[in-house]
Amino acid sequence: MNACTRCKAEIIWAETENGKPMPLDPEPVEDGNVTLHKRRVGIPVAVVLGRKQLDNLHAHAVRFGPPVVLYRSHFASCPFADQFRRPR
Repeated sequence: MNACTRCKAEIIWAETENGKPMPLDPEPVEDGNVTLHKRRVGIPVAVVLGRKQLDNLHAHAVRFGPPVVLYRSHFASCPFADQFRRPR
C-alpha cells in the first residue's frame, strides 16, 4: 500500500479514463463517487460518476442491494489537498 506524501494516510492508486493518476482512499465508502475497474495488467481504471449516475445506483441499491463498490478520491479527504492543486 502507498501513503500520501503530505498527510501520510494510506492510499491506493488508480488511473482515470484519460490516463491520469488518481489517489484514492483505500476503504470503500457509501458516499463515494468513484468506481474501480480492474485491468488484466497494471493499475485499475477509476471512473468518476456524476450525480445522475449516483442517484441511479442508490435507487438500485435500495431495491436490490449495493451493486457497485464506491471509493473517494484522496483529494476529497486529505487536509493538504489544496497544496496539490494546480493553478488555473
